[in-house]
Amino acid sequence: MVREHRVIAFDLPDEESSDLDQYAARKTRLANQVRSLYCACYREMTNDPTYGTTHMLAWDGDPEGRSGRKTQNVWPKIAARIIALQADPLQYVRAQFYAIKRATPPSPNTFVGSAAAAKYEAFKHQARSDLEHRVSSDLNQIQLHLLPFKVTLGWDHAKALAYVLRDPQCGASALVRYCHAVADNLAVAVELRERALLQYMYQMSDYDDVLKGRIPQELRVEAQQLLSSLVG
Repeated sequence: MVREHRVIAFDLPDEESSDLDQYAARKTRLANQVRSLYCACYREMTNDPTYGTTHMLAWDGDPEGRSGRKTQNVWPKIAARIIALQADPLQYVRAQFYAIKRATPPSPNTFVGSAAAAKYEAFKHQARSDLEHRVSSDLNQIQLHLLPFKVTLGWDHAKALAYVLRDPQCGASALVRYCHAVADNLAVAVELRERALLQYMYQMSDYDDVLKGRIPQELRVEAQQLLSSLVG
């Protein structure tokens, strides 16, 4: 499960004896959180469960130039930007992925500057509306894909639903598929759970409102625990 993935952390100062020390400690702590959030978003987008479990020379720093060029740790720079904007770190990182229209995840070095800030502001205003439309579309997709199997082929509901939830041609998201699978006690739920968990944890309150009682309680509890471990 996602909660077992090791995430590299950078050392925190032992004491915070001045305002400068407190800022440095906060930035270091936030840098750790940003790295964890970035890796979680990356895993969700690429379905790569191991991303970020080892040192990433390009982003965690390569002062010796082992990768061919010397690089600095990028996460404190992003953390400083988030602090300056007084932004929510979860929403800020999520916004950078949300704005991407291609299959390649955004690079951390694009998370600073005016464009990144604009994506964050747009995300705050647009994310809920987009989620509502997406969930409505997901629910409709499942029903539309069920019809040929139930009406034309005469399959029972459970058999047809299990097939549709595994069918890559059905465009419904992992979370909506998972909710259906759990509600009907289908084995395919196991295959969908990790992706559903990652999708749900970033907009829990919105998904709770839009999907109402469809979210399984066990998924809600684990998402809250996972999110707490990421953002403190």
